[in-house]
This record gives sequence, structure tokens and C-alpha cells, in this order.
Amino acid sequence: MTGALFLKSNVHLVIGKDVTLLGSQLLQDYPEIDTRVAGIEMRWPAALINIIDARNASVSGEGVIDARGKFNWDLYWNMLKKYDSLGLRWIVDYDVKRVRTILVQNADHILIQGIKLKNAGFWTVQLLYSKYVTVKGITIRNNEDGSGPSTDGIDVDSSSWILIEDCDIDCNDDNFCLKARHTDNGLRIKSATTRGGTIVDIYFENSELDSINNVFQFNLNWYPAYSYSHCHRVIPMIAFRLIGKRCSGK
Repeated sequence: MTGALFLKSNVHLVIGKDVTLLGSQLLQDYPEIDTRVAGIEMRWPAALINIIDARNASVSGEGVIDARGKFNWDLYWNMLKKYDSLGLRWIVDYDVKRVRTILVQNADHILIQGIKLKNAGFWTVQLLYSKYVTVKGITIRNNEDGSGPSTDGIDVDSSSWILIEDCDIDCNDDNFCLKARHTDNGLRIKSATTRGGTIVDIYFENSELDSINNVFQFNLNWYPAYSYSHCHRVIPMIAFRLIGKRCSGK
């Protein structure tokens, strides 16, 4: 069992076959760091495994990382009940500081390969401000201990030259994967007008999609009641189909 681990440059962390790394269930074992969550720079708990300001580092092996994130899920669901009654649904994700499983931040030439990750407290793998990162052949199972909120599979944030292949992901929110289970949208890009940013040179190739409602969904003004603190006027926004409502920033 361990709290946050920080890998330096030129370090290769190997989690061998029949080995399980257990994440601590005490929030104080994940010190807060400067990072970015859902488009906002802020202090946030470190991930279970962190590769920050490093290069030529990797995490691989045939073993398991069990983040045991249910203690984060319980914090979220309890706060959601209170915030919903106050009309503050949009801020719950920011006020409940939950632990990511792997964070690659401001790093380059990084490899994550082969491992199985389970029960993330929040996002499973976040690639942030990084380049030349390969995520290959990993398995993610985030629903074994229940249904965790915002347990994304792989989040690519403000990064370039990213290769993700041969991954098998089952989580309770956004999968970035070649194989998914019980999802409404096959290939989806979503954002909010307050987040900005540019999406270019995205390639989806050789994808086989089964039992989904939408093959493509591109929504750059997603879920205004969640994404913005104020919403005074509503304007329909159409792209492929009716996909949301647009709110003024006033």
C-alpha cells in the first residue's frame, strides 16, 4: 500500500506479474500540487503515480494498480446532495478534490504500458502539458467496487504527439479507448466555451463500434448547468443533432 509516488527522469517503474499496488485511502497521503483540472489551474491532490517535470520515464508490467478510490466517490456523492439543493451542481467537481491514478505533467518521452488499473478515485490517466507520450496495452476497470463518478479512462489535456493503442477500458465516464462497453457515444469531443483551446490533427482509424446511439458527437458547449456558474439566456446549438444549450457569460 502506498500514497503518492513521484517518478524522476530516467526511472522505469515495473509492476510485475502477480503484484498489486494498493492506493492509500487517506487523502493526506496525496499532497496537493500545482496542476490543472477540468480547464482550471489549481492546487489539487497528487495522483497515485506522478511523472512531473521529467523525461524518459515509464510505468509498465503485468501487475495491477488498485487505486481503491471508493473513498473519493463517497465524498462526491455526499457533497452532490448538498450542492444540488443550493443550485451549485457545477462546482462539485472542483470542491471535491479526488485522486487521479496516473498523472503525466510537463513531461516528455514517457511510456505507460501493459498494466491493469482499477477503481480510480477520479481520472485514471491524465496526460497534461506533455509530449511524446505512449499509452499502450493497458487495461482499466473502474467499476469493480461500484459506480465511481468522473472516473475517466485516459484524458489528454494540452498535449501533443500522443499515441494511445491496444487499450481496453471500462469506466463510468469518458473512455478514451479502442474498445468500450455500454457507451452512448462512439467518437466524442466535448468542451465548454469557458475552456478555450484548439483541437487539431485528430485521427480515428480502424474503429469498430457496436450498440451505440451516436457514432460521432462533437459538442463544444457541453452541459451548461454543470459547466458555468450563471445561465441567463438559452440559444439552441445544432451540430449533427441538437447537442446542448448556450449560455451567456454575463
